[in-house]
Amino acid sequence: MTPGAVEATAPTWVTLAGAPLEGLDAAAFAWRAPLLRVAVDRRVWCRVASRPSGILIESKDALTRVEAEDLSRLPSGGQHAWVARILRELGIEHGVSVVTHARVPAGAGLGHAAALATVVRAAAARVFERAFPEDDAGPAGRVARDGGCVLRSLQPLEERLVAVDPAWLEERLRFVATPGIEPGSAAPTPAREPRAAPAIAELVPLLAEAIARHDAAASASAFSAEWPFWQRLWPAPAAVERVVEVACGLGGAAKPCGFGAGLLAVWAEPGARGPGAREAVDGALRAAGLAPIRLRIDLRGLELEET
Repeated sequence: MTPGAVEATAPTWVTLAGAPLEGLDAAAFAWRAPLLRVAVDRRVWCRVASRPSGILIESKDALTRVEAEDLSRLPSGGQHAWVARILRELGIEHGVSVVTHARVPAGAGLGHAAALATVVRAAAARVFERAFPEDDAGPAGRVARDGGCVLRSLQPLEERLVAVDPAWLEERLRFVATPGIEPGSAAPTPAREPRAAPAIAELVPLLAEAIARHDAAASASAFSAEWPFWQRLWPAPAAVERVVEVACGLGGAAKPCGFGAGLLAVWAEPGARGPGAREAVDGALRAAGLAPIRLRIDLRGLELEET
């Protein structure tokens, strides 16, 4: 029996290694690099329900609500356009309501837009009995569907889960929101450093392998080795340079979590029997007015509930 309504949730994620290029003009960039993503506990939510007639799309984040007789009569553009596109792809023209809630600020670097697309596609497919292949979660890929840590190559497109101990990784990872970075302000310029691409491509699987075998030294080395690449590729704002300088000066490492994202990942080893690099980095960042953000690794992935 077809459910009347389905609620769906999925994790957002951070990019631990690699330079995500989704949403950019692919023709302008002659290189691609793998990505290492980890799902985090900032989960997005949606509710999709059938209704007698018409269509309703509501965003609790943007505080927008649009209604029409069918998809063809919806206003063009706006916050609802991506939902309308998903419904059209699934062949759902009317008789549906969709409510979304991300609870994640734009430009935070947590991939919430792609995660929302995943939950809307999955919930709408369940309500209206449309196909939703297990290996197809949209642009979010396996990280939103399965949670955990996912290594993704772009040419060819392949994804695989990386075995990870959440507690071990959380002990060493911090995230810092850097003020003054507007979403999309960090435009990549690969033409400036075409030889940097092979270097970043080699570092991503090295970090994945080091994390999988709990090799703290190799993880820190692979993590920190990305920063020179970013410096050649991206004119980093002063706030970013300051965080990296603090982390590296105290035995840690730091790097951006993607282009135009105001989020930096900081790697620092905790002390064995007392304060270590992690504690020193945390203290220095707080003294600079940049409180570290603790994000927990999400292993739940995509969840659907009929209501």
